[in-house]
Amino acid sequence: MALKAPSPPEVLGIDEITASGLLVRIWIKTQPGQQWAVAREFRRRMLNVLAANGIPIGRLHQQLHLVREVNGHGGSPDASALES
Repeated sequence: MALKAPSPPEVLGIDEITASGLLVRIWIKTQPGQQWAVAREFRRRMLNVLAANGIPIGRLHQQLHLVREVNGHGGSPDASALES
């Protein structure tokens, strides 16, 4: 029995958008019993592509804006924002 060439992943679209990220639904056809290995390899490759393009993933981002007080009153926001 000859194996046929794998079909490309089918991107179904964005299923969910939250403050912590997106859920993109993708279907990949695999040989029976290979779905877990294929899923791990797909996620590894996806992380590599995101990292190579400077897209951070797996950590929450916060911005802290500092406001200087001027004579006991709030002033304009400091020009710099700290990111953690």
